[in-house]
Amino acid sequence: MSGGLLRGRSVFLSASIPVRPGFRRVSGAAVEIEEAVVSFARAVLKEEGTVVFGAHPSISPLVASVASEYLSPRLRTGAPPEVESIGKPERSGPGVVIYQSHAYDGQLPDKTWEMYRLGFADLVWCGAKGGEQFDPKNPRVQCPLSLLFMREQMIGRESPCAMVAIGGMEGVIEEAHIFLGDKPLRAPLYLMETTGGAAEQLAREPIGPWGRLRHLVEQEWKDDLPHGLAETTLRSDPRARPFVPYPLLMQWLVQQIAKEHPG
Repeated sequence: MSGGLLRGRSVFLSASIPVRPGFRRVSGAAVEIEEAVVSFARAVLKEEGTVVFGAHPSISPLVASVASEYLSPRLRTGAPPEVESIGKPERSGPGVVIYQSHAYDGQLPDKTWEMYRLGFADLVWCGAKGGEQFDPKNPRVQCPLSLLFMREQMIGRESPCAMVAIGGMEGVIEEAHIFLGDKPLRAPLYLMETTGGAAEQLAREPIGPWGRLRHLVEQEWKDDLPHGLAETTLRSDPRARPFVPYPLLMQWLVQQIAKEHPG
């Protein structure tokens, strides 16, 4: 019996809700990005792929919770592995893999810990660099050395077949440059421009050396399915606004990833 379209392959998710100046926050950003992330995770896991991403307080619980819909519980009692202590990982999927830096010790959401202990998500810890330690009271970007190390380890070790950017800020931009700068991968970057933030900024940058590796998801979907992108329901309901049917779009996206990077 054949497996899912993404069996044995990892897809890298880079996402967050924009909150800092310089990154446009779309209307209803929290709801839009949450729906996009959940729909993406479901589409990848349904096709037996592995979702890989760096820990984030608003994203980790969403993806980990979706994993419980597709995976059977397997109680864990030990601590998550350190990146220095593991070899090149082999992922057979479906699954969720979350990387976290020790610079953020004590900041991992309880929901994520619960999903790790139940076996719905794997955690991989990376060492803090330069004595960095996250301060939750400081709204500025923090721990740049530790985050850079974590991102390089995550992308280099997991060798994802594609990256999908949803919303986001400086971290999404850095991860995109690391991902596309890893020449042996030559894997595509898919940008969800309608979610705003860094994904929108990257979509509007000149193509430059990235060439065909950069994909504007909503535009390509609209070209492929001209009547499927978004519907505007005006009528008499003042709450109505254009929307993107993310569950449908993400299933289409997974098919494109599988075509771009066949097993």
